[in-house]
Amino acid sequence: MIKALIFDFDGVIMNSDPFHYSSWKYILKKYFNKKFNISDYNLIKGIGREMALSKLIKLYNIKSLNNKLKDEILIQKNIIFLKLIENINKDNLIPGVEEFILRNKSNYMIALASASKNAALISKKIGINPLFDIIIDANDTINKKPNPEVFLKCCSELKVETKNCIVFEDSINGVKASKNGGFLTCGVGNLEIIDYVDYYISNFLDFNLNDINS
Repeated sequence: MIKALIFDFDGVIMNSDPFHYSSWKYILKKYFNKKFNISDYNLIKGIGREMALSKLIKLYNIKSLNNKLKDEILIQKNIIFLKLIENINKDNLIPGVEEFILRNKSNYMIALASASKNAALISKKIGINPLFDIIIDANDTINKKPNPEVFLKCCSELKVETKNCIVFEDSINGVKASKNGGFLTCGVGNLEIIDYVDYYISNFLDFNLNDINS
């Protein structure tokens, strides 16, 4: 029986992918004169900045990148992202997700589990913190997705077993993390992951948990 719902943040709660994509696109153009496209973005979607940069370095065959420059790039990427989301609000939520959580909050524990260091900050900024019983983001973990640490920590905090949780994810790295932790996984809004999840929904508007919990 499902007792807890665990939500990724970017792409599941908040439509923040355009802001992440734009900030990485700017970085790759400014520092390396590389053209960044959405297909390449999907390869780094759902993982932390450090791991994303490492993947991009390999993907674009970037040479001679010292630690000082890496640190500068990571800082600049976050500065650009935070500037882009200055006016973010509830209009940027994934369609139906707030209503879905409110509809189910009395019957299930609700957790936010994100690879981003900004998830808790943004949630507070737009006033959705009360939706969640706990929020675990990259500030609270050591290992990044596809390692399942962030999801397992949610279970530990909620005192619930993995078999009694369902994880909502939109990225292949997030799905891998969920599966690596032994979680039932529901894909959201990304057809590229449909073959790797237990359930799939395009959004939360017409989704009923009874379809899973029966």
